[in-house]
Amino acid sequence: MSTRPSAMFCLLAAVVLDVSFSSAEEFDQHPITELAFASPLLTRPVVTEPLPEESLPEQTSSDDLNTRIESLEKQIHWLQQNQSQKCPDVLGTLNHQLHCQSVGTGGLFFEAEASFLRPYLSGALSSATSTGGKWLDPSYGTATRLKFGYVNDSGLGFRAQYFSFNHGNDLAGTFGGGSVGLKMNVVDAEVTLKNNFRNWDLGVSGGVRYGYLGINGDGVVIFPGQLTFEGIGATASVDASRKLGNSGLTLFGSLRGSFLLGEIHNGQPVRGLSYGSVEDEIAQVIDHQMGVAWLLPTNTKAQLQVKAAWETQFWLNDTIADDVFGIGSNLALSGPSVALEVRY
Repeated sequence: MSTRPSAMFCLLAAVVLDVSFSSAEEFDQHPITELAFASPLLTRPVVTEPLPEESLPEQTSSDDLNTRIESLEKQIHWLQQNQSQKCPDVLGTLNHQLHCQSVGTGGLFFEAEASFLRPYLSGALSSATSTGGKWLDPSYGTATRLKFGYVNDSGLGFRAQYFSFNHGNDLAGTFGGGSVGLKMNVVDAEVTLKNNFRNWDLGVSGGVRYGYLGINGDGVVIFPGQLTFEGIGATASVDASRKLGNSGLTLFGSLRGSFLLGEIHNGQPVRGLSYGSVEDEIAQVIDHQMGVAWLLPTNTKAQLQVKAAWETQFWLNDTIADDVFGIGSNLALSGPSVALEVRY
């Protein structure tokens, strides 16, 4: 009975030793990796095998790169050419427009204007002729006006202008023929103030005006000689303008009134007014313009503007207008005018 347990014990020990040696040999052939210890569910060691080499993308050759660079250079050159032809320098244009706007509110300016004016006088009374009607056959004459001034950035400035008109007109045939010549010289010197109110630019001015008006007679009713008025006094004006979007066009209008204190000298061009001088005479002068201006596009710092307007003037004096025939009338001038203004 004692030998059986010993034999069984010896057999069990032999089996254990055999399993141990076989496990050791297997461990040497297949080492255990970290993954085997990290995974408790594995019952056998995990064998790691080298990963297959991944194929790298083909490198672009230098010839291909040069070809692509040449293509890009051609595209850039094409864009530059088309930009100069079809796409103007937007930034440069915007800067120029802003500069023009700033120049319009400040800087020196000069304006030359030509007007084509036609004189108007009262008609003769029925006592002068059996038919009555106009005693003057008017025609258009050329007048010139020059302006020069300066405006600072705040809108305050000064302005001087000179106006001249010298034109002859024929008398109506019912008055025996002859002619009447009109001559005007006007000089203004004034202080100006401009301000912007949203879409409107408004300006006022005030100063001194010198005025000369001469009427030369050469006929039966208007005897040979000259009737003149010369005076000096106060003048004031108001003007307004409004831009029409981005078209470069601007509507403008102005109204001026002047009171001149001076002297009338009569060389008998009309009857009913004594020969000689009449002192302390007052003449009222009203000037009015309304028109449109166009801002010319330029690549310089100067701003050029072309103006077209209709102008009307009234010269009023009771002494000149009062005569026996009613032909020594107040004078009116009316007609179109064009001007070119330069600001810098």
